[in-house]
Amino acid sequence: MISGIGDEPSIILGCKHIFHVECIKKRVFGHWPSPRITWDFLNCSACKQQIDIQEDHRELHTELKKLLEMKTKVYAMCVERAKYEAIDKSPRLKDPNDCYYNDLQAWSLYKLAYYQCFKCKVPYFGGMKDCIAAQAASQEFKPEELVCAKCSSLALGLGDTNCKKHGTDFIEFKCKFCCSIS
Repeated sequence: MISGIGDEPSIILGCKHIFHVECIKKRVFGHWPSPRITWDFLNCSACKQQIDIQEDHRELHTELKKLLEMKTKVYAMCVERAKYEAIDKSPRLKDPNDCYYNDLQAWSLYKLAYYQCFKCKVPYFGGMKDCIAAQAASQEFKPEELVCAKCSSLALGLGDTNCKKHGTDFIEFKCKFCCSIS
């Protein structure tokens, strides 16, 4: 059953659109809808602006702040990884008629897949987005299989695999879905 705005507690977002508090909670605490980290759920469904929640809704405000910090981290990781993978050399970035013209961040977000580690909850590079189709075709998604390189290394007893310059961001493993380095 659908209820009207006045029928349940509501919230006014920074963009001035009004939603039921429970609807926004489901959206924010539900995170991305698939294994791959995406950020559209943080946008107002009416105007597509990033959600802004006042501090008087402490629980929502705190969760949103945490997610926005993760988003900033993933964006930075994407750009760094794009350079490592030579995605920054794509002709699409040089074509003024292309939607990714001079926008390495958007291009890298489109090409790269990031996931949240099931164990430590940290975002990690999980391979090229193209591998998602192979993953989906091969089996159903199991959250416990999303494990970052650091947690995988510890579980496998590989010892210290932490690079002084890159940390664990560039440890590579073979993808179990397409058998390429992920």
